[in-house]
Amino acid sequence: MAIGATTSRLTGLSSGFDTDTMIKELMKIQQLKVDRQLKAGKILEWKNELYSGATSDLRDFRNNFISVIGTDSLAKESAFNAYSMKVTGTGENAVTLTPSVYASAGNIRIGSITQLAKGASLEGSGISANSNVGLTSQTKLKDLKLANKLEFSGGRITFAINGKNFSFTENQTLGEMINTVNNSDAGVTMGYTQIGDKFTIESKEKGPDSTLTVKNLSGNAFGGVDNDGNLTLGAFGIRQADAVTSIPIYGANGVALTKEHLTAKLGDFVPAGGVDLFPAGEDSLSFKINGEAFTFTKDDSLQDMMDTINSSAANVKISFNEASSSFTIAPTGSNDSRFKIENVSGNVFGASGVLKIAEFDVPSSFHAGQNAKLTINGVEIERDSNSFTIDGVGYTLNRKTEAGEEIYATLSKDVQPAIDKIKKFVEGYNTLIKKLEDLISTRKGTDERKYIPLTEEEQSVLSEDQIKQWEDIAKKGLLYGDTGIQRMLTNLRGALVGTVESAGLSPSAIGIKTGNYFEGTKGQIVLDEDKLRAALERDPEQVMKVFQAEGTTSGTQGLLGRIDSIMSNYSTGKVVNGTYRMGPGELALSNLKSQMKASADRVVTLQEKMAEAEEKYYLKFAAMEAALSKMNEQSSWLASLTGTAS
Repeated sequence: MAIGATTSRLTGLSSGFDTDTMIKELMKIQQLKVDRQLKAGKILEWKNELYSGATSDLRDFRNNFISVIGTDSLAKESAFNAYSMKVTGTGENAVTLTPSVYASAGNIRIGSITQLAKGASLEGSGISANSNVGLTSQTKLKDLKLANKLEFSGGRITFAINGKNFSFTENQTLGEMINTVNNSDAGVTMGYTQIGDKFTIESKEKGPDSTLTVKNLSGNAFGGVDNDGNLTLGAFGIRQADAVTSIPIYGANGVALTKEHLTAKLGDFVPAGGVDLFPAGEDSLSFKINGEAFTFTKDDSLQDMMDTINSSAANVKISFNEASSSFTIAPTGSNDSRFKIENVSGNVFGASGVLKIAEFDVPSSFHAGQNAKLTINGVEIERDSNSFTIDGVGYTLNRKTEAGEEIYATLSKDVQPAIDKIKKFVEGYNTLIKKLEDLISTRKGTDERKYIPLTEEEQSVLSEDQIKQWEDIAKKGLLYGDTGIQRMLTNLRGALVGTVESAGLSPSAIGIKTGNYFEGTKGQIVLDEDKLRAALERDPEQVMKVFQAEGTTSGTQGLLGRIDSIMSNYSTGKVVNGTYRMGPGELALSNLKSQMKASADRVVTLQEKMAEAEEKYYLKFAAMEAALSKMNEQSSWLASLTGTAS
C-alpha cells in the first residue's frame, strides 16, 4: 500500500495481541538502519562545522593581522614605527605630527602656520527667503523657501559639476541632493550651512591648481549668462563658476574664428555685423577687468590680448574654444575678488560689443584654491594639501596659528610599540596553529570509540551537560590526519625560513623562528624578543621589509605575504591554465555538502521504506484479526446450532 493510505489500526480485538508492541519490535531492524544513517549524517555535519570553523579562523587571522585595515595589522607602516613624538608649545593643537618608520630622531620647530590648503570653491550667501530660519536637509527641493525661487523643468533640476551630470526630482530632499553629489566621482564637497545661509561647493583637490566648473543644464539651481550677456545668480546663490562665454565669433566673410586667426593682427580683423573693434579714427582700444586696465593696438593679435590678460593681476583666465568659436572668461581670484568688466574705448565688451559679453560688476562666488603655508625649522614650506610628509614625519594641519604661537616636537627612538604589535601577531598565529594541529593530530582513545552521535531517543534520557560531554568526545579525531590542513601547516613552517630578498634577512635573523616538534611548539613561532629589539633599533625599515615585502615568489615575499598566500590557497581556489581549481579547504566543504545531501536523501528513502514495511505489518495483522473474527463468528454459529439441537 502506498504511503499515506489509511488503514484501520484497531487491532488485537479478536486475537488479544498487543499488535503495536509486536510491530514496534519487528520494526527495530528498520529503525536501526535509519538511526545508523542519521548518525552518519551527523558526523558529516560535525566535519562540516570543523572545516568551516578552520576556514573562518584563517579568515579572521588574515583580516586582523595581514589586511591593511585590520585592527592589529602588521601590513601598515605605522606598525613598525620606531619613534615616539612629544609635542609642546602654545600652538600644539594646530598640527598633528606622526612619525613613520622612515623618520630620524631630532627636534622640529614650527614657527607659524599662516595658511591652510583649500580647493577651488564656489559660495553663495543669503539664499533663503528668511535667512533667520535657513534650510533643513529633510526639506523636499520643491518646498525650499529660497529668496530666488527654485524652478524645475519637467519636475527636475539638472546640472553638471566638473563634467559629472546630476539630475534631481522636485520630491527629493536637499540632503539627498547633497549626499549624491558628495558620494559621486565629481571630486567635490557640497554643503549648506545655516551660518551665513549659504551653499558651498569645494574641490577635494587642494591648492591653486585645483579646478571647479559648474554648468546649469535645466531649471535654475545655478546661474549663468542670459541672452544679453549678463551674469545671473541661480536659486542656490551660485553662478556657473562666474565664467562668461561669448557668442560664436565670425568674420565679415562669414568664416568662423579658428586658432589660426588668433595670431592675426587686430587691425585686420573685421567682425560680422558691421561692428568695428576700434573707435573710429583710432588705432587702440581699451577695457578694464577687475580694475586692471588693458590697451591694445591694431598691431596686436588676439593671442597677445589673451596672454596679457592671463598674466596680469586681473585674477581671470580667458580661453578660446575652437569648437564653438567662442571666448570664455573665468575668475581665478581670492575670496575678496569681484568679477567686473568695463569697456573703456572700442567695442570688445558691452551689449553691442563684438563678444556680446555685457559690462557688469558683481561679487565673485568663485574662490581660487590655495596652498598651505608654514615654517619648519625656519624654512618656509608650501604644500597643496593639509596632510603631507617631510623627512618621514607626517604633518596634518588643523588650523592657522595665532601671532606668537609656536610648536616644538621631539622625536626619540622607541621600539616597544612595534615589539608589542609583533608579539600580539605571534600570539594570534600560535593560537591558530595549535588549534589546527590539534584538529589533525587528536584521535579517540580505545575506550572512546564507542562515543558516536546520539539519537533523539538516546538524548531524551540525558541532561544537556551529559549530551555536551558525550558529543565533545564523539567529535574527537574527525579530522585526524587531514592531508589538506597538514600540507598547509607544513608550508607555513616553511614560510618562517628563507631570506626575504629586498630585506637581505630571514625572519630568524630578527628573532622569529619555528618551534621545536618535541617541545610541543610544532609549527608555532618562537620569538626572541632581544633579537627583535636589536633589529628594530638598528634598522626598523629593514624589519618592516621582512614582514611587508611584496613579490610573487616565496623569496621576494615578506613573511605576511607568504602566510597570506598559503592560507588563501587552502581556503579558496585559483585559476590554473584557464581552469579553476579549488583549494583543499574549499574542496573539502564542497564534497561534504554533496555527502550531506546524499545522506539526507538516504534517510528519507529509509524512512519511506520503514513506513511501507510498517504498513504491511499492520495490514497482515489486520487480515489475521479479520480471519480470527470470522472464525469466531463461525464457532459461535456452530455452538449456537449445537445448543439448539440439544
